Amino acid sequence: AEDGRLTMTLVDKIIQVGHQVKASDIHLEPLRERFRVRYRIEGELHEIDVNNYELQILYQCVIARFKILGKIALDQKDQPQGGSFSIQYDNGKELQDIDYRISLLPTKYGEGMVLRVLNQSKMENVQLTDLGITGDLHAAYLRQITRPQGLIILTGPTGSGKSTTLYATIKHIAGGKKILTAENPIEYAYPEEYSVTQSQVNPARGVGYDELMDEFVRHDPDIIMLGEARNKRSSRIAVEAAQTGHLVLTTMHTEDSTGVVPRMRELLSMKVEQFLGQTKGVLAQRLVKKVCQHCAQEYTPE
Repeated sequence: AEDGRLTMTLVDKIIQVGHQVKASDIHLEPLRERFRVRYRIEGELHEIDVNNYELQILYQCVIARFKILGKIALDQKDQPQGGSFSIQYDNGKELQDIDYRISLLPTKYGEGMVLRVLNQSKMENVQLTDLGITGDLHAAYLRQITRPQGLIILTGPTGSGKSTTLYATIKHIAGGKKILTAENPIEYAYPEEYSVTQSQVNPARGVGYDELMDEFVRHDPDIIMLGEARNKRSSRIAVEAAQTGHLVLTTMHTEDSTGVVPRMRELLSMKVEQFLGQTKGVLAQRLVKKVCQHCAQEYTPE
């Protein structure tokens, strides 16, 4: 009973510290002789002692507690698993809805876990103007996303904010439109007033991007959002949907915007001109650190 109370206290503290430092991810990592907790803050990992002594003793209990929260099988420890759970967090001003996506990975010294922190309350207020897309680039992007048809591709490395940009983009253009999304997983739920129909990929049940895209074109959409153009079939369907009068938004993992062309050539058995004719815009993005308004100090370079 005492271990149970300590475990729940430790789990609550791990989550609470994540809120306090505004972490995007929480890492629980088993090492040879100890365990550690690291938080990704502004793109960098920082190890924080949440109660190191108790963590060493109760690490397996902590992992089990997170499994219970995420409705994950407790008896499976030799294969990757995933789950999710939600909580309401009182930050002193308001209650915030926070979703956590759990990813478990078997390692040499035990199960490692990463919690992806998804702040639904914060995302509800995100607009395109909040994302740092300014000036001529902002004007050009608005022209492309308000076209009646064509293919818009967002590119950049994992964690560069592509999903956030897609979310804000769809909110901006949603008025009076039929919008369908294929996501893996659904990270943020759109408020009802935007009338966005979200579908989640479920490979275990034979529902992939390809199957969803096949059905989407039969549901009379104006706009289709494909979470990622990752293979030949889904990429081809995205281009064909753009050809038949739909606006299609998707993402790719390339170093820059020009890298989309050879990547699509690799995926599609069609002429480059055919693909480029349907592509209305490619936006490459990165996360850039902002200067803290509270702790910034004047600096004069030598």
